[in-house]
Amino acid sequence: MILLESHNVIIQTTVAEKIVKPSSVDVQFVDYDGVRFHLSTPERKTVLLLSMHIRCWDELVQCGALNVLKREYGALLQPQAEPDYNVSLAIDLEQLPASSEDRDAFVLSLALLKRNALAAPFEDAFSSQKALESAATGTGELMQIHYRDEEAIYIQASHDRVTVIFSTIFSDETDRIYGKVFLQEFVDARRQPSIQNAPQVLYSSRDPPLEIRHLPHLRNTDDTGYVTFVLFPRHFKNSATAAATISHIQLFRDYLHYHIKCSKAYMHSRMRHRVAEFQKVLNRAKTEVAATEKKTVSASSICMNRAIVYSQTGDPTRVLSVRAFRLPPPQTNTVNIKFLLAPINPADINVIQGVYPARPSLERIGDDHSEVFVAGHEGVAEVTQVGPDVKDLNVGDWVIMTKPQSGTWATARQVNSLDVLKIPRIAGEIHAATMTVNPPTAYNMLTNFVRLDKGEWVVQNGANSAVGQAVIQIAAARGLKTLNLVRSRPDISDLTGKLKALGATEVLTYDDLSDRALTKTILKDWTLGKGFRLGLNCVGGQDTTNMARLLGTNAYLVSYGAMSKQPLSLPTSLHIFQNLTSVGYWQARWYKEHSREDKESLMMTLVDLVKQGKLKEPEHEIVSITDQDSDEVAGEKVRNIVGRLLEGKYGKKVLLKFES
Repeated sequence: MILLESHNVIIQTTVAEKIVKPSSVDVQFVDYDGVRFHLSTPERKTVLLLSMHIRCWDELVQCGALNVLKREYGALLQPQAEPDYNVSLAIDLEQLPASSEDRDAFVLSLALLKRNALAAPFEDAFSSQKALESAATGTGELMQIHYRDEEAIYIQASHDRVTVIFSTIFSDETDRIYGKVFLQEFVDARRQPSIQNAPQVLYSSRDPPLEIRHLPHLRNTDDTGYVTFVLFPRHFKNSATAAATISHIQLFRDYLHYHIKCSKAYMHSRMRHRVAEFQKVLNRAKTEVAATEKKTVSASSICMNRAIVYSQTGDPTRVLSVRAFRLPPPQTNTVNIKFLLAPINPADINVIQGVYPARPSLERIGDDHSEVFVAGHEGVAEVTQVGPDVKDLNVGDWVIMTKPQSGTWATARQVNSLDVLKIPRIAGEIHAATMTVNPPTAYNMLTNFVRLDKGEWVVQNGANSAVGQAVIQIAAARGLKTLNLVRSRPDISDLTGKLKALGATEVLTYDDLSDRALTKTILKDWTLGKGFRLGLNCVGGQDTTNMARLLGTNAYLVSYGAMSKQPLSLPTSLHIFQNLTSVGYWQARWYKEHSREDKESLMMTLVDLVKQGKLKEPEHEIVSITDQDSDEVAGEKVRNIVGRLLEGKYGKKVLLKFES
């Protein structure tokens, strides 16, 4: 079992990075309990603003949360929180503790912002218990902290103890059973002499404990459980012990549900393993089929497949699931295909979130007749069956998708033969799986807007992105020079070496563009005073504004992304005096507007670059969904990897491989 921490790792690592090298940042993230954080540099890059929104803030304030935060953070606590947030801390990176040990402790304290806010009712209860203890009678106020949807923590002090009650919701009967077993382990463990002083734990299903039974609107259903901790004075006898108790008890709910998920995953994997062993025994008992028998397509030959689906847009770590389905024989003008690899692109995640302009069509697949979206846009597949009237495709051919949002995160699919293109196997699985989005975007942006001669320069930001790396290689193959802009980072020399190995001419950071002397050198010595005639933008915001100032007369600025989520702002003077043209590019629109012959020609051009060794495979990681994985385990694998990609800075292309 993993060790859960009280502090927020994203806050800790991000602040630590900015201390080493201050730079602009604008990061929003959410933790397991739906608490929203925003870490930004709204005014200058040496002052970080850390804001938090927690749904139970008003209840925490009544319990003294502001006093606790003032004690912990002092002048860092802002009198007015950032809009849409409850509390904000301003961290001046120029006024940090001198020693590295003190700085680490300071960063850790920032990462404990949520923990410290939630500590207020516990500290209040501990103080009340000490006051009641002298009177040897009475009970304190019952504090209610509704920290999650439909779940709460109830805390009450009495003269000899502090009672803490967690309400929790189980998604199904299996979760409730596993939860009960997990809590029984708590009870059994306390019998060991070494931990007999641990808090007493009580569990009740459906019926609330007596301490809170009088409260209105409590759930009284089978999917509700209540866990009671009884804390005695020895559990908070001094400040250090009290702090440890608060930190540990806050993590209880996460540990409970993490244990349930791990237990279910383990049981499913064991069951699938046992079934596989039984199937081996049964297969040995099969009668041999005559070699001359001709195989025909029938209902019995329709095998079970799986797809990653979602019924509504939202957080991918919550809405994605697995659905099993049977693939029927191909109909007229259709083919059945088996996917070899399917990448997870940033646009795929945006589609699932509902923030991308394109979205797949609803489908009815599997025995559940409800409509769902099948995730995935890109991938390489092998033709397994060919329907009537299909031309130019045969069983065993490799194909790639040309129809947007084809639903590639699946074992197999039935598709129209006109929605796929044949691709030579010499391209290899990795190249073929990633061939329809990033390389063609790079190629078309380099060729469709400005006619560049050998030796001319192209400037781009986001140069370490998948498209950016394709631009570097395709430009180098065409004899073009590239100025590649990336964000500052501790390992900038490693990244520079990596990009130059791909063919980059020069690599600079966005911060470098603020150096006017360097900018003049770039324009005077590199472009002979003419400026760049083509700029490629996937970032937006001020970094793109600075890059645009490097563009010369009649130049094109082509935008294909907005990773900073900041608006694109261009000086009017660039349009008036230098006749700058700013356009957008979307590869999906190109596919929609061009003929099948154009698409085939583009793919063959890219395959030729692969064969010549001028277009390398992206750095990648393959996540396998095996036939031994249950639907729940498979879904958890995909949700976990998408969650890691959402955190950013993953650095690799992730591809799904459905094994069957």
